[in-house]
Amino acid sequence: MTESEEQPYILAAPLRRWEAGEGPIAEGLTVKPLDLGTLRDLRSLKRFLSQHDLDALESADHWLCYEFLGPWPIDPRTKEPAQARFDAAQYAVQLLAPIGRPGLVLIPRLVRGEGMIESVGRRLPLNETVWGRVMSVPQNIRYDLPAIIERIEDAFRRHVIRIQNPIYFLEHGLQATNPHIRVLLWTTGLDALLMAGNAEAFADRLHNLLDADTLIFPPGKFTSSQPTYKVGDVSRDLYQLRSDIAHGREIRMKFREQTGFKAVDGGDIPGNLPVTQYRQVLEECAVFLLAAALRKVLTLNLFDVTASESRWRQRLRTSF
Repeated sequence: MTESEEQPYILAAPLRRWEAGEGPIAEGLTVKPLDLGTLRDLRSLKRFLSQHDLDALESADHWLCYEFLGPWPIDPRTKEPAQARFDAAQYAVQLLAPIGRPGLVLIPRLVRGEGMIESVGRRLPLNETVWGRVMSVPQNIRYDLPAIIERIEDAFRRHVIRIQNPIYFLEHGLQATNPHIRVLLWTTGLDALLMAGNAEAFADRLHNLLDADTLIFPPGKFTSSQPTYKVGDVSRDLYQLRSDIAHGREIRMKFREQTGFKAVDGGDIPGNLPVTQYRQVLEECAVFLLAAALRKVLTLNLFDVTASESRWRQRLRTSF
């Protein structure tokens, strides 16, 4: 094989708590186990990886993989579009199930059945919230991913800022660990999408987009309890908490109250979850609301409307 010949490469990232099976999800993209024994250079790479990276490698049962062809050595003109498609797939996973991800990406080149690691990418890991650890990954997620991936790629290709920025806010909030920073970023992502400017407009537009009576959280994996919170229960409070944080005010007492994390029957969610204050509840709500809002806009393919501020503002005045 000469250097000028096209050779197969894989972009591969471990998935956390994936329970939706394996197989192809879109052109070139697959969820599958990755046999680390076929990566010939992994042992030498261990000198450059942290223990956290090694744990992520060894504990991952499933990997998101994107296979593409390119010359060797790899040409940036080949890698960049491949990386863009892979990024869109990783964003799509978090929109459908904000379960976080390790920050490791392997790029092996396949040679006679073995993977020769060309590079290892390190990004900030995405840190799921408490319910992100507890939630069940939807079994149909592999069937929902293709359309969401296509729409995300389209949004970035067309530079639809009204979609791009909230996706970035979702990612940056998952990269953060401070709960106030996360509320600030995720609620700002919602506000960027809704163009509200005040708590009443924020709530009204969010209710029109998602329906005030919609439950925010998916079911949990390890508990039969369903969190009680609906869109209309928290929308105004979420905006107010974001305002307190953004403007450097003392956090209002109601956000510091020991409320616990409640189920629909009025009791606490079992399992001793470390969600005790109301502001922590709102932190949990913020990421699932932003993911749901983006899913709705992407699923309905509203790019042309969102690209026009006046048309989008008008559309948000009525229910979807």
